[in-house]
Amino acid sequence: SGPDGVRAKEGERLALTLLVRNPDLVDDSLMETMAAQLKEVGIALEAIGPGPGPGGGSPLERVNAATFDLFLDVRPQEDANPCALCRFFSIRPGGELTVSGVVGAGPEGDALFDQVHVAPSLAAARRVAADFMQVVIVDEVVAIPLTTLTNPWLASSRVRAFQPVAVAGAQQWTSVYLSP
Repeated sequence: SGPDGVRAKEGERLALTLLVRNPDLVDDSLMETMAAQLKEVGIALEAIGPGPGPGGGSPLERVNAATFDLFLDVRPQEDANPCALCRFFSIRPGGELTVSGVVGAGPEGDALFDQVHVAPSLAAARRVAADFMQVVIVDEVVAIPLTTLTNPWLASSRVRAFQPVAVAGAQQWTSVYLSP
């Protein structure tokens, strides 16, 4: 380890570059937490914004050129739904990454992706999502979502019977009421 606690391999400092799509939406504490967790294992985190980087380019051009190691995109996500992160990107023929669609998981992955969003229950959605991740990670190896950040629900202490669900479109409001 160097004086800053970051390890080196073959003379190169171990550092991950994090491309942050919307830096203004990211709380500093998130970046500090990520950096601290990586530093515990001797890896530095260097965050970069979406502006042109070395060689220029938009965020998606930088994604396609692989000018970073990790990508942080802050937008509404479906907590605990492994398919949610995948739906924001797709791979065009030739390997070019674009926003929206399934992450190039082939016909089987596409079919499972469609099934998860029409599953009759949360349990069924979880089973199909697990099958989808099997295809994406084991069969196709195209993109692996590492995590999603939870969406906090702010509600008055008078709100009763509210149960947040993983898939936003499946949120039920029929039993929610306000106490006197």
